[in-house]
Amino acid sequence: MASTQSIDAEKAREFAVETVETLRQHGFISYWAGGCVRDHHLQLTPKDYDVATNAVPDEIRKLFGRRRTLAIGASFGVITLIGSKQQGNIEIATFREDVSYSDGRRPDRVSYSTPELDAQRRDFTINGMFLDPLTMETIDYVQGREDLGNQLVRAIGIPAERFEEDKLRIFRAIRFATTLGFDIEAETLQAVCTYVEKLSQVSRERILVELEKTLASPNRLRGLELLQATGVLPYVLPDTTADEDQVELAKAVLASLPVHHSALTFAALYHTLAPQRSAKDVKKTLKSMKASNDIAEATFWILENFET
Repeated sequence: MASTQSIDAEKAREFAVETVETLRQHGFISYWAGGCVRDHHLQLTPKDYDVATNAVPDEIRKLFGRRRTLAIGASFGVITLIGSKQQGNIEIATFREDVSYSDGRRPDRVSYSTPELDAQRRDFTINGMFLDPLTMETIDYVQGREDLGNQLVRAIGIPAERFEEDKLRIFRAIRFATTLGFDIEAETLQAVCTYVEKLSQVSRERILVELEKTLASPNRLRGLELLQATGVLPYVLPDTTADEDQVELAKAVLASLPVHHSALTFAALYHTLAPQRSAKDVKKTLKSMKASNDIAEATFWILENFET
């Protein structure tokens, strides 16, 4: 995927509109889907665009050309359309139902379906809407617009089922609540607390992606509160055993630090939430989470020099 730093927001949007137009011109249903629709309604600039359609992978590749498409996710009904560096790439997914998740992340098999059934398989209502970019009509089968208006993160359908399908969603509920400044709907929040131990089945690499987004949010102090209150914290920040007093100390330290400095943030969190851990131990933990060498080494340096 093209670096988000080189993507031109207007060109990316035009590319996403053109993609829908091309599919429509050839007789297919097609909409924008997921996070870009949520961001549109929040008047935020989408970081990327997803398109949902009734065209199947072979039809998508035939239409856009094999040189412009990647079939890495074709078995799940997903084709990547390659754009320029300024446009970014677009994931085009066939409307589908997912049938069982034995690995807690990917469906064992998929069955192509309708927009309504496709919406039901998604994680949260705010991510379950479609948008027709040609008419600007929102297609909402899951009351996503209502939850956006009420600033709620709500799992689609039965929260336990959504979390069983992909355990990372347990953490993603907190990440969205943090980055958007929303509350977590009561039944969804209860499921987060109930199924928190299932996060141990999620790879640390996937957790790190969500953790960095949470900690880079201007609302990260609230995020830290949610992580502690739900019991999620030790599963996403290994080796921490934080009580409320420790979290309050961590919040006070984080409040004085720049948001977009991962090494400083990790150093502050481990210093306050796991003071018994040596700088060397923390570096080892970060590397096990697949943090970059730069972040792991910088965190080590900060802790080592602070300790001395």
